[in-house]
Amino acid sequence: MCISAGGPNCRIRRTVLEAAVNGRADALVTCNIRDFEAVKDRFGLRVIRPSELLEEIRK
Repeated sequence: MCISAGGPNCRIRRTVLEAAVNGRADALVTCNIRDFEAVKDRFGLRVIRPSELLEEIRK
């Protein structure tokens, strides 16, 4: 998991996470579930795939 490590991709992930937390998002929608799984409970976020969001919208 690369949220706390360095590198350009990790900075992008941190920025996405910060935006979700600061924006009080109900969920973080991403195809990259693996990198956000480790922090979802810490920040109280649901981490879901785009297909899951579409299924919820269709209901």
